[in-house]
This record gives sequence, C-alpha cells and structure tokens, in this order.
Amino acid sequence: MRDPDNKFDANSTWEALPRRQLLLKFLASLALLGVLFGLMLGQLLQPRHPIVYANTVEQLRIYADGLGLCLREQTAIQVMHGQGTYQLLLENTRGRSTRGELLLADSERITWRVEQQGSYLQVAFIGLQPIFGQWHTRVTAEHWCVDMKISTTQQRPHEY
Repeated sequence: MRDPDNKFDANSTWEALPRRQLLLKFLASLALLGVLFGLMLGQLLQPRHPIVYANTVEQLRIYADGLGLCLREQTAIQVMHGQGTYQLLLENTRGRSTRGELLLADSERITWRVEQQGSYLQVAFIGLQPIFGQWHTRVTAEHWCVDMKISTTQQRPHEY
C-alpha cells in the first residue's frame, strides 16, 4: 500500500533542465527573433518600384454595340471568352476604371467594365446569354485605336 503521507509520486515531479540547455534554447530563440525582425524591417524599408506603363488610354468611345479605346501607342491584345463573357486584355496599358451598360438591338443588356489588372487593362463584357465579340484596330494621326463590337449571335469575321 501507499504511504498517505507521501503525496508526491516520482512521475509527477518535474526535473529541471540543466542550465546549459536552457541557455542554448534562450540564445536560439533570440537568434530566430532577430532574423524574423530583420526580414520584417527589410520588407518595410525596401524601396517600391512603381509600374511604368508604356501606354495610356487617351479616349473611350461608347457605340451602340460596343466600345472604342484610343491609346498612345500600339499594344499586344489577348482575347478571352467564355459563357456570357468576352474580355480583352491590353498589355502594359494604364487606364481609368469605368463601367457601363449596352442595350443591343435584340433588347439584350450587356454590362461592360474597364479596370486595371496589374500591368494589363481589362475590358470585359458580361451578358446573361452567350455573347460574341469582334475587334479590329485603326490608326489615326495621333492614336492607335481598338474598336470592339459585341453581339448575342455569332457572326462571321469580316475584313474592316
């Protein structure tokens, strides 16, 4: 039987770590905190390099069935389309965010928006039904323009 006067078992006592192990853990934690603090300060004090855009939107024209964007210079264009969306991404272009709505001839409402997506300028058309788009470029004396035409029926591409 156990002795009722001995209230501490050998398993419940905590053995203190030797001082050398405590000192090593303390120094390791200080070194880790110093590295993390230095990384944080490095991120805060790093100079920010603003994105330099080669192109800027000069004019935005709204047509009955699309949009027209006039830029300073020619740029590369990526086209993405899906179920009810048609998007153009203008590379290395800056523009002001704006949005609106088109009412097509077949009484279909198409929402459009122009917004910055990193170094791209995204021109997106969104409809409830599948929409199809065509775009072409034109050059004026001062601008390089992209004209986009949107419809709810797929049309054969034709030469402008």
